[in-house]
Amino acid sequence: SYNPSITPEMTKEEAGKKSTGWVLNTIPWDHQAITSMIRTQSYMASEVKDGHRGKDDVKAIHNIILDFDSGRPTLQDFLLFTNRYQFKYIVHTTVSHQKLKIDPETKQFMPDTAKDKFRVIIPLKEPISEESLEYVKKFWTDERRYPTLDSSSFQGSRFYMVNPNADVYFHDIDPEDPTHTKELPYLDPANSDIFPEGAKHSLKIRKVKSFDENKKELRTKGRSEERRVGKE
Repeated sequence: SYNPSITPEMTKEEAGKKSTGWVLNTIPWDHQAITSMIRTQSYMASEVKDGHRGKDDVKAIHNIILDFDSGRPTLQDFLLFTNRYQFKYIVHTTVSHQKLKIDPETKQFMPDTAKDKFRVIIPLKEPISEESLEYVKKFWTDERRYPTLDSSSFQGSRFYMVNPNADVYFHDIDPEDPTHTKELPYLDPANSDIFPEGAKHSLKIRKVKSFDENKKELRTKGRSEERRVGKE
């Protein structure tokens, strides 16, 4: 979902007051179109009821978002480590990437406070319920993966601020393919290690819509017959 009333000129606090007007948007898997979306629109990972951004209004989750703001891992370390992943994802830097913090008392820049800050968008083959985000959170914040992840990444009603100067990276070609032409699929929740076997057939990971494989579209909120992002 995105909100057309939120502009790059707004502060995050101003944008946060826009609790209505969120629209489900379908974007083709096209580097230029997705880059434009990231640089011009605030977005949510979810589809919401009647355009309202509230915890009780989340209908379905169409993307997994991972928000890294602690400086660990670095952007390059993440890209290097996840190059082996067998599903599509997008990485982009956030507004505060490599920016020095300002001391609230002196109003001066604080040395050595600039860190890599970036976000990962993982489109899903099938949408999942908001309850399923508990499994997603447990998986990605595991000590073996990214315990420093911002835990608010797993709130279905959270929105992410637009960054006009974002650096955007795409992982969509199979790194094991010697021809470098085989396109990776979207992350499939039903065939992913993220969810325990017992949860895969429960309502906590129900299919909200069927997926037209030929459309290959990335959804951020639009028409109910059309498809969102995703795969592993």
